[in-house]
Amino acid sequence: MEKSIFAEIGLEKLPFYGKVFISMFLVCIGCGYLMAILNVLSNVGLNYNSIVDHYRGNEANMIVAPDFNELVAHAHTHILGMTGMFFTLGIVFMLTGVPAVYKAVVPAISFLAILLDISSMFLVRFVLPQFAITILLAGMTIGICALIEIAVPFYEMWIKEMWLRRIKK
Repeated sequence: MEKSIFAEIGLEKLPFYGKVFISMFLVCIGCGYLMAILNVLSNVGLNYNSIVDHYRGNEANMIVAPDFNELVAHAHTHILGMTGMFFTLGIVFMLTGVPAVYKAVVPAISFLAILLDISSMFLVRFVLPQFAITILLAGMTIGICALIEIAVPFYEMWIKEMWLRRIKK
């Protein structure tokens, strides 16, 4: 059994009001992330060509490529916001009963994917358009990590307890 302050606290040990508080946080973060995906879908697109056009420009479609200062402004807000979001999700995830290796790997992958996503914007714009694939893969990885870090705590706070009660009957 894991010996840590996270294991001592644990989500399943929280009182009802603590579970509601964390659940509402997870719902709001999940909704915010879905809005971010809709924002990307409506402003950039979720395919290779639309990403290349967005970051490199497309004269035929009258799309102007962002300059370096615009990319820096975009990168700075997103890297700070996403890091804060995943830091908080990571703390909640560490309160779950999953093995310690997952508690280390899933948050680490989410942070690496954020860095890869943000750096790839510059790489698409100034190096090679093929880095648009990296943006797509990093974005999918961020989404998978967010899903894991939201779904596992929900499961442990609400569903796992109900299943264990049913099994004991």
